[in-house]
Amino acid sequence: MTTLRTCSDDELVCQYCEGCDRAFAELLRRYEADIHNYIFLTVADSDVADDLFQEVFIKVMRTLKEGKYRAKGKFKAWLLRLTHNMMMDHFRSEKRSLYVTNYDANQQILDLTPASDLPEDFFDDQEAMYHQISLCVEDLPEAQREVLKMRIYEDIPFKEIAERTEVSISTALGRMRYALINLRKMVRERNIAPV
Repeated sequence: MTTLRTCSDDELVCQYCEGCDRAFAELLRRYEADIHNYIFLTVADSDVADDLFQEVFIKVMRTLKEGKYRAKGKFKAWLLRLTHNMMMDHFRSEKRSLYVTNYDANQQILDLTPASDLPEDFFDDQEAMYHQISLCVEDLPEAQREVLKMRIYEDIPFKEIAERTEVSISTALGRMRYALINLRKMVRERNIAPV
């Protein structure tokens, strides 16, 4: 009996397109570490890397479901090219909207300034901001909050999150994406930013 682990990438793609979410989970298991590391080494920011990683695999799911991928035994090369293109798109959009946020400025202060030279209430302000963000997390819809906490706070891979929450990997990725979108929106609406 053939197991998913012994299937070729193209066989897994075909099975996923026929409705087998476990086939996509196996593809994700095979390439999750490589793709995430490649993105992180390129962008050098774990939050951006996590966002791009999710966007890559959501794009992969859509492309496969829409039948736009042609199986030719080169899935990994295609996946790496798609990842590279999405990172280039990210850098282009960043270049168009270059600005220094308060957070970036404060992070630079933290990196360059000895703790003894910071204003007395600096860390109190930071703690208050993190508390406000944690309140935003609690205001997320339950399914989004659950996935976000597992991924961010517990560093659980998406495959395991999907198993624990008894949903497909695509659903887990989607919930994480919407959790981040909603969290950013709440942070903006509530004017939560480092002082």
